[in-house]
Amino acid sequence: MNNYKKFEILTKLSEINEPYISATDIFKSKEIQDILLFEDLDDYYISKEKNYIKDTYFHINTNNSKENQYAGVGNGLYLGRDKIALKRFYDLDNYNFSISEYHIKPKWFNMMLIETNKKVISLFKKYDIEIINSDEVGKIFMKLGFDGIRYYDIYATGEEFVLFKKLY
Repeated sequence: MNNYKKFEILTKLSEINEPYISATDIFKSKEIQDILLFEDLDDYYISKEKNYIKDTYFHINTNNSKENQYAGVGNGLYLGRDKIALKRFYDLDNYNFSISEYHIKPKWFNMMLIETNKKVISLFKKYDIEIINSDEVGKIFMKLGFDGIRYYDIYATGEEFVLFKKLY
């Protein structure tokens, strides 16, 4: 990507200013509740803030075999705050994956709202940046001063994180 395009995407991303919204508030939103109802999902796998430990994040360690790999937004360390929800969702087949614990205070770029998520994804597509497992995604967010992203995935554990900067 040339410097001009990089400057453009950095400028446009920096204009997206989503305020902090709790995972509970997102979960209770009409939009998320409608998805749960329409998709016939329940909250069994969704992280619960009551299970959070201050400044503590968890990562489920898959065995990295082809059938157990998870792909997502950018290359980074995928984290959650609710150890129970992570185990329920990412270890469905009871492989007894270990879970690593990180005590960190990252600066997150918030993408919790579906609208924000769509804007960010559309920007990356506009600039021909591959989102899935991309090193470029992390570099861009770190240039903006963020250590990673915080987003909401109703089809996984709800509030999830991708840490691009090594803070541990």
